[in-house]
Amino acid sequence: MSRLLTEKGLNTALRRSEIQEPAGYWVYLPSMPREQARDIVNDLVAHNIKDYFLGARNYISLGIFSVHEIAKQRVEEIKALGYEPKLEQRFKMRDIFWLDTEEPQPLLTKEDWQALLAGQEGIRRQDLACE
Repeated sequence: MSRLLTEKGLNTALRRSEIQEPAGYWVYLPSMPREQARDIVNDLVAHNIKDYFLGARNYISLGIFSVHEIAKQRVEEIKALGYEPKLEQRFKMRDIFWLDTEEPQPLLTKEDWQALLAGQEGIRRQDLACE
């Protein structure tokens, strides 16, 4: 895209930044004394719950879910056993790239921009007024 814009007479500068985006939901029981965590794990096993993870700081992970409704079902399942699980949204960082250009006098029409961006998935034009 940078080459195409340069060919049209625009100078460009590439910049990178990061954004945080949702990455599912985590159901867990917070950190607790080790003995209590072991007792809860034994209770989970007794109730045929096998998909858990006992963390190094004695938290009990009860699953990571991509769908909020399924995570809520897991919360209800664990609550029915008498526990108070936590439900948190998880996030991940993702790189995004900007191709900055100045166009003090319009060199490209709206149609020119549409033609340049046609078929360029994930790329969009954003006007910013600089003062």
